[in-house]
Amino acid sequence: MANPFASSTQSSLFPLTFPSVKISNDEYHHFYSYERALFHTLVAVLHFGVNEATLVIGFLLWLERGGYTSYALGKFFHNSLSVSEIDEVADEVLICIKFLQKTASNLMSEGSRKICNISKLQCFLDQKSIHLDELYDYGNLIYDEVCCIATDVSEKAFDGMLNLVTPPDQRTIFLTFSKGYPLSADDVRDYFTGMFGDIIESIHMQPVESDGQPIYARMVVRDPSWVRKVIKGGCLRGKSHYVVNNKLVRKQKSAELEKEKAVLMEKVAKLEKDREDDKALIASQRSLD
Repeated sequence: MANPFASSTQSSLFPLTFPSVKISNDEYHHFYSYERALFHTLVAVLHFGVNEATLVIGFLLWLERGGYTSYALGKFFHNSLSVSEIDEVADEVLICIKFLQKTASNLMSEGSRKICNISKLQCFLDQKSIHLDELYDYGNLIYDEVCCIATDVSEKAFDGMLNLVTPPDQRTIFLTFSKGYPLSADDVRDYFTGMFGDIIESIHMQPVESDGQPIYARMVVRDPSWVRKVIKGGCLRGKSHYVVNNKLVRKQKSAELEKEKAVLMEKVAKLEKDREDDKALIASQRSLD
C-alpha cells in the first residue's frame, strides 16, 4: 500500500541547501523568524519543554511541506492566534506526535473522543486532512521525517534560544489546602514525586506559628514543562484539584495568580479613585449651595 503521506512535489527538507551556497545564521533566522517567535511562545510563555516545542514546530513544517495546508502555519499562528489558542493547537499536535511515536495506546484505550480530538488543528489543513490511525500506521517513517525537520531547524534557527533561562516564578505552582486538613511539605513532595517523578526543586510552605496550619504552598519544579503537566492534572486532566492523603489540594500557576492579584488591585484602585471623585463632586456642590 502506498504511503498516503508521501508528497511527489515537495521535499520535506525545504528550503534546500546547495554545497556552493553559503547561508548565514542571520538569513536562517530571518527565514524562520515566525517559527522562532512561536518557539519562544511555546517555551517561555506556555512552558512546553524544549524537545516538545521543537517537535511541535517540526510537525507543523512537515504539514506545510507535505501539502496539507496553504498556510504558513508559523506566521499564521503568530499573527492570528491568541496564546491560549496556540496552546490548544499545540496540545493537539502533541497528540499526533504520540501516535507517531506509537505511545498513544493509552489514549485510545480510554475511548475518549475528546482526548484524541485534533479538530482545531484540522481547521488549518485546507488541502487535505490527517487521520490519527494513519499517523499510527506510518509512524516510523513520518516521525523520522518530523525529527529530521525539527533537528535541522533547531540547529540552524533556534541557536541561542535553546538555553532559555526560565526564572523560578515561571516554574512555580501555587497550591492551596483545605482548612482543617493539614499537610506537610513532605506530604506534598511524596505525593507529586510519586505521581510525576523527581520534578520538584523546592517547596515553600506558608509561614505559620508552631500550632498553625499552612493553607498554601509554592512548589518550584525543575523544568517549566512540568508546570503545564501538573496544572493540567496529568491523568486527572480537566480537574481543578488533586487529593493528597484524602485531602483536597488545588493548584494554580503562580504567574497567573500574580496577574489575578494585579487585576484585582487595579479594580480596587479604580474604586478608590471613583470614591474620591465622588467626594470632591459632593464637596463642590455643597460649596455652590
